[in-house]
Amino acid sequence: MKKSFMSFSYRFFYLYLLLSVTGCGLLKENAINEMENGRYKNTTTGKTQKVWAQFEDTIVRLYAVRNKNESKKNSPELFSFTEVSAPGSPSLKLKKTSFDIDVLTIPFKYRPSVKGFPNQLNANFSGAVYAGLRNDFYHFYYRANDIGENRRKLNHLGISFGVFSGIGSSAINSWVT
Repeated sequence: MKKSFMSFSYRFFYLYLLLSVTGCGLLKENAINEMENGRYKNTTTGKTQKVWAQFEDTIVRLYAVRNKNESKKNSPELFSFTEVSAPGSPSLKLKKTSFDIDVLTIPFKYRPSVKGFPNQLNANFSGAVYAGLRNDFYHFYYRANDIGENRRKLNHLGISFGVFSGIGSSAINSWVT
């Protein structure tokens, strides 16, 4: 019985690890409507250009960011991102850098048995604050499906680098160190 419980506990641990690493990203729908208007860097052509992006349904309007002393308003570059497109449709790559602050907590801790000490499950308080820089990369493109239709795709990758610090209450003794 002890061996089957250990097998179950390891399976539970791996399932928990898988869910915590993937998060809710699998449930998120990729859509333009979720993106915020603001400053981005357009990296489509290989050289970086600062732009102001406005997202409306299936259209992205890109305004070149000009110097403060230039008062002339420029006309936007339009990027249409309809559900189905003709072959050879252009792609768009945008990058956004921002400051990220997050609050983290661990709702419970589980420790498997060690050297005759029983399994432990506790719900002691623990919390942390994370602060760092975040880079988001967006790639709008079309991919042909099996019947030859070019369907829209939006890839989003977010990378963050920073520090975190927190507090918690846990027993520190010879069994849990």
